[in-house]
Amino acid sequence: MLILAIDTTGFSASIALVKDGKEVLFNKVSSGFISNKNWWDFPYLLPSLHQKFLINNLKGIIWKDIDVIAASANSGIYTCILVGFSMAKILANCHQKHLIGVDHILAHLYSTWLGRNFNDFQFPILVFSASGSHSDFSLLKSIKKCEIIYDLVPQQNKEGIKTFMGIGKVFYQIGKRLEIITPADSSVDKLIKAASQGDPYKFNFVSYYQGKLLDLNFSEFMHLIENFIQKQEKKSSRLSSKFIKDVAASFQESITEILVDKIIRLARIKKVKEIHIAGGISENKYMKKKLKEKIREKELLVILRYPIKKEYKLDNAAMIGCLAYYQQKHHIKFINFKPNITR
Repeated sequence: MLILAIDTTGFSASIALVKDGKEVLFNKVSSGFISNKNWWDFPYLLPSLHQKFLINNLKGIIWKDIDVIAASANSGIYTCILVGFSMAKILANCHQKHLIGVDHILAHLYSTWLGRNFNDFQFPILVFSASGSHSDFSLLKSIKKCEIIYDLVPQQNKEGIKTFMGIGKVFYQIGKRLEIITPADSSVDKLIKAASQGDPYKFNFVSYYQGKLLDLNFSEFMHLIENFIQKQEKKSSRLSSKFIKDVAASFQESITEILVDKIIRLARIKKVKEIHIAGGISENKYMKKKLKEKIREKELLVILRYPIKKEYKLDNAAMIGCLAYYQQKHHIKFINFKPNITR
């Protein structure tokens, strides 16, 4: 089955051709991030950018070869979703193709399946997926059943626009507070680089987090670290480079320690055979190293998997095509899932 997949849920637009849920023939991604704009302006700016990107990249598609068209639906920025799904619906009608709507957040859960044979997977599988707009634990009980264990994400309201505070956004906000990250940056790469140069054990922020096992709300944790930085600013007119790097490193160490502990405890409770890490958080090498060490230390007999390519870890249409295939073939039942929509 050859699927033309479209994703326009947020800052990026993407189009992909996916065969049988695993083989990616192409996966093109375009960022709509504009450094001199406030992020609450993007819901109004992105739709036209996404539309132009799709039109340009639909040229050359051999429609007789396409079996299904899949598009991101539900979770994401409403104005952006509307662009991609509307275009997919028009194309489906024009070329008489079956249309499948795929939730963007659910697609992240299956991004680890791209390039792999699902017959190699051992269920149940615990999936931890997180990025700037979502943080969730899910349990893939079988090829036909996916249970969302936790997906409640705090929101911020700016200029009437609601955005979700996923774990990736917490990294971004701490980076901004330390003045490592500027409005011109669309990623947390600068924070990660600064953290690699600091002492991860200089400050222990673990006690700042009081959430329960399934709680992925790090808003209070973030605010307490911001207060810690503010107290240091009152003592000194300017934060030293060493202090900034040590806070960045200690923040990453502390939040990673908390997350890894949650993942290991959940894996034991649910008696899973595999752990999959998806979304932007799967790019974090520090967490990957720490999770591997903890699995060995606890002698946990599980297989640890990540998306096989960097492009599958971030927002992309290939994962939309992947999940569309399995939804169509196996009629997956999603339990306890509610889309996260911003307008």
